[in-house]
Amino acid sequence: MTHFFDKITPARRKILLLCIIYLGYISLGLPDKILDAAWIPMSEAFDVPLRYGGFIATVLALCSSVSASASGLILRKIGTGRLLAVCGAITGFSLIGCGFSPVFAVLLAFAVPLGFGQGAIDTGMNFYVSKHYSSRDMSWLHCCWGVGATLGPLIASIFLQSTGSWRSAYFAIGSTQILLAVFFCSTIGLWDRARRDEEAENREAAEASSMDKLEGKCRFSLDFWLCVLIFFLYCGIEAGAGLWGCAFLTRARGMDLNTAQYVVTAYWGMLTAGRFLLGFTADRLGNRLLSTVSGAAVLLAALLLLIPAGGFLPSAALLLVGFALAPVYPCLMHEATRRGFNDATAAALTGLQGAASMVGIMIVPPLIGYAGDLISMETLPVSATVLAAIMFAALLKTGYWPTIKTR
Repeated sequence: MTHFFDKITPARRKILLLCIIYLGYISLGLPDKILDAAWIPMSEAFDVPLRYGGFIATVLALCSSVSASASGLILRKIGTGRLLAVCGAITGFSLIGCGFSPVFAVLLAFAVPLGFGQGAIDTGMNFYVSKHYSSRDMSWLHCCWGVGATLGPLIASIFLQSTGSWRSAYFAIGSTQILLAVFFCSTIGLWDRARRDEEAENREAAEASSMDKLEGKCRFSLDFWLCVLIFFLYCGIEAGAGLWGCAFLTRARGMDLNTAQYVVTAYWGMLTAGRFLLGFTADRLGNRLLSTVSGAAVLLAALLLLIPAGGFLPSAALLLVGFALAPVYPCLMHEATRRGFNDATAAALTGLQGAASMVGIMIVPPLIGYAGDLISMETLPVSATVLAAIMFAALLKTGYWPTIKTR
């Protein structure tokens, strides 16, 4: 395939590479949110408490965080194209294993390779797109993740209602991941050729698509750590609302399960739509303005969730949370290389932001699920409001409040 890619112009190779990265991000999103729609019937099938869904979220996030932290080393060893193919195969076979799981403990065991497969390429692709593409491209990258995250629970809901089995949804998505892995394997030559293109453009810097030559030393500041905190808070809100949205709507707001499943699917759809629309405005309005306005909208939506009403309002508030969250992750991930940091600090920030995201998913949703199962699912809007308020304050500080310098 390398010979075929040599015939394409460098500009077209760069566009084709971005399309493959987008497809890779769809494949990352596909397995991420199946649990959001399927966990209630899964917990009944395994005869475990509802809060046990938090254990799966913790294992997935922990393994993703570990593999994301090692992604720079792995990328230098085997390259992004090969890593995409390997991770696609790992997640595919892990999902099929989840579908065959006879008991909860086996399901939890298959969550380990699934988490490693999902997290391994996330940081590398974010840094690559942040360094070599525009804010619009970064927004659409995460829009592609949203496409996968929307399709996952949608497929699960369709299979649950048509076959009555959550296992068939895992089989279908696992098989899709394996097919994508085969495709990624066939495009490895493009990554090799793209690296040579970049080396030819700037041989002195030799940035290519790797992170092995980063100039400067890491420099940490208050804004640096606040950026990391924002990702912890953001992913805590996003994952918490997604994982426990069904339980909140059914237990606290009296909605039937089928309708609640489609609302949660629409929640991820709204986040995806927000990131798609963001691509048309991100370069013009700027990352900091968009992320700060987004933070204010998330806080407003969380406050609406607090209102103890049934019917349309809780569904609309949950969808607004999804739409309002859309700009935060891609805007701030893209902004990492544009805050005046040197390359080493920007790369460290990108990696720590990704790790903080996983820690947020690891900690916040399980705590919400535990409190919701033992007390009330009203803990979801309360937690979302508190986290959103802190996130908004941090966004204001990193976006607009000047850093106080000491002599």
